[in-house]
Amino acid sequence: MPLSKVRWRLAIVAFLVAEATLIAAAYAWVAIYSYFIHPGRPISVYERYAQTSSPYVALVLGIPVFFFACRWIAFRAPSAAVATALAVFGFACLVEIAVTLAADNPYVSPWLQAVNIPVKLLGCLLGARGRVKTGWEALIPVLVHIQANLDGDLSLRALGKKTGLSPFHFQPVFKGAIGETPKAYTLRLRLERAAFRLPARSAASLTAPQALTCLRLTGSGHQTRQILAGSDCQFEISASKVVQLRPKHLAFIRHVGPHQAVPQALFDALKQGAARRNLPGPHVWMGLGDDSPGTTPSAQLRFDAALRVDAPFAPEGRIAHQMLPGGHFAVTSHAGPYDSLPSAYAAIFPRLLQLSGYQIIGLPVIEVYHTSRVNIDYDMNHTDIYIPVAPGR
Repeated sequence: MPLSKVRWRLAIVAFLVAEATLIAAAYAWVAIYSYFIHPGRPISVYERYAQTSSPYVALVLGIPVFFFACRWIAFRAPSAAVATALAVFGFACLVEIAVTLAADNPYVSPWLQAVNIPVKLLGCLLGARGRVKTGWEALIPVLVHIQANLDGDLSLRALGKKTGLSPFHFQPVFKGAIGETPKAYTLRLRLERAAFRLPARSAASLTAPQALTCLRLTGSGHQTRQILAGSDCQFEISASKVVQLRPKHLAFIRHVGPHQAVPQALFDALKQGAARRNLPGPHVWMGLGDDSPGTTPSAQLRFDAALRVDAPFAPEGRIAHQMLPGGHFAVTSHAGPYDSLPSAYAAIFPRLLQLSGYQIIGLPVIEVYHTSRVNIDYDMNHTDIYIPVAPGR
């Protein structure tokens, strides 16, 4: 167990609360025995009964008490739940051994006291692992909701209802899995969306070369440098036209990190999931770029490898459901290797800035891959690039 993963403060608090609960329960049971079951006996009888009954109380209540103590840890620190729960068990084990060795209790067999050790271990492990999902995967539906409702109510209470957690529990669960508080995460997405749209709107009156320069300087500089570095790739793009898409149900797996690091395994996992669900073909493969490399740090870029499905479904491991909103999109067909797509975007965006009657919304960018299986090693691919636009300028 890596000690660096243990949340020692949580472990100490959970251990003390659990032990205090067991001690209080032992005293409460002796009080019930002395007042209601066998009242009026000498004090020595009740003292002996306390020594006899306390290991049994710990045996009966050990699993639920330590289960809830470690379940609390799992809510507070999902990624460190098991390591911290084992630290709680370590504290309990040390105390149990010390009490067994120090206390000369002739009324209780040492073996009975020893049984309490695995009982507490079981409670700790069940509490840490008992949740169906913890961390990042459990929050995928909430992340999709935030992405689709950036202008709506994204308060702690509203987001907590999506997961069935109270605001008190939701805040640490979210931060432990995502690395940001819900407020900081939603604020960042809103600011990045505004930062992406501002240069596109301000460049609407420029010529294509001027617009490309504007995008380099104000919003998409990182992406444009990648484009120029990969400009030797051979590809062709069609003329752009505006179409209207209907909302679509998608099965997807999210990747967070640099776009060039999106693994082939995401699409393979989706294909295996489709086979398990017996989804009929032909399959429509898609990729959704939710952030702009020019405004979002590369380590926080979101990309969804997606497959169109007919209806919503319950999340299955890494595979979750989202609804892709419909709307107006400027679509351009691209033919060539996938690593030439950045160069295609460099040519498409300045063209769309001059699109009469429409303004670029820009995100999410949608790529539809016309293939039976997405393979990043293929040199010749047919990809439709959909960039959201809005009527009016």
